Amino acid sequence: MSKPFDLDRTPFEVLDRRLSALNRSLDKCSVAFTASQGNTITRRDIENGLVAALHLDEIFDLLHRDITTEEILALLADVDFHRLRSVTLCDIALDEGVLPDGLPLYVQEADVRLNGNKWCGFRGMSIGIPKSCR
Repeated sequence: MSKPFDLDRTPFEVLDRRLSALNRSLDKCSVAFTASQGNTITRRDIENGLVAALHLDEIFDLLHRDITTEEILALLADVDFHRLRSVTLCDIALDEGVLPDGLPLYVQEADVRLNGNKWCGFRGMSIGIPKSCR
């Protein structure tokens, strides 16, 4: 399903085209699934379904594929989207914090998979750290 990059375009142009095409496909699929199932199926529901059906690490991995509206509709035709939605079972309030004193309470990081390797980037870093190095 994955297709090579177009050598006449930069990788960013290819990813931009794939992102635009994927967004259009997700919108069309949302409308189609909502109509066929009788309840609202959001783009997020479809994204979660694709991650589960294609065994992806994250939704961004779809940008490495040229997946069409028709392929998404066929792939997710039998998916129970409600099963993929998270449900809050209960909220727990604690009188005391469970984190040790001096621990930063806000850390912003992102994991990215690139060429089969998983990288972690932290806010303010110019290069990432391979996941296997932590």
